[in-house]
Amino acid sequence: MMTSILLLVSALLGAVGRRVCGGLYNSITGKRSPGGDLPVRIFFAITLAASAYMGGIIWWAALVLIPLNWVGTTTGLFDALAMGRGGNGYWKDFLWMTLHGVLSSGLPAILFYVVGGLWPALIAFSGGLVISPCYTVGWCMTGLYGRRDWPKGMQQGTEVAELLWGAAMGGTHFLAALLCT
Repeated sequence: MMTSILLLVSALLGAVGRRVCGGLYNSITGKRSPGGDLPVRIFFAITLAASAYMGGIIWWAALVLIPLNWVGTTTGLFDALAMGRGGNGYWKDFLWMTLHGVLSSGLPAILFYVVGGLWPALIAFSGGLVISPCYTVGWCMTGLYGRRDWPKGMQQGTEVAELLWGAAMGGTHFLAALLCT
């Protein structure tokens, strides 16, 4: 029972962390976050490290996860956020977003491999592989013009997708760490 609760908390942490990193502050206030992108990117990295720590990974590995996950936030999105609703076709966006997910989860997966072996690494890496399906679902849930009846900061396809992908990343970090123990 406790493992299920911690998995849920980890998914929520990841969802909030990614949404904050993706511009929640800006969506709500209409202003850029103080300090620019660096603080919100570090915040997301900390939420993922906390998820892994709740999964039981050793403390120093959780600390190492912070810069490894931060690097993943700096790789760029290759102008592919719209999942075929912008200037690119769907499959082009799908592939570019998948590349972003791979670049985001690759370094943490290497750490999980060193600490726990192949299965934890594969689980951590899988969080990056689900980015494109998460973004596809996010856009399908909101439609092209968003949902004005949903809470502010969670009305557009990209915003919902960030929540979904962040939850996946938090959950996979937790599960990978669970296998390391």
